[in-house]
Amino acid sequence: MATYVGCYGLYCPIQMSPLSLHEFHRRLNAQFSEVNRMEVVEHYGDPPAEHAAFRDSAGVLDLSFRSRLCLAGADRQKFLNG
Repeated sequence: MATYVGCYGLYCPIQMSPLSLHEFHRRLNAQFSEVNRMEVVEHYGDPPAEHAAFRDSAGVLDLSFRSRLCLAGADRQKFLNG
């Protein structure tokens, strides 16, 4: 049996799940969208102003959506361990 990695249209049975900091973002009026079955923040209401603030001073990005990997198949442990 083959092992499949879940990204870019390949087989992956997981459902979209919220960001680790979803409630924090929601309280700041975040506008959410979906990328590869994972929730991401698009903006908080004024993308040009947010970009300028990030560029001119500082910002924090929640990249927790990039840490997910979905493997299926009887040989997935062997696949991961090389």
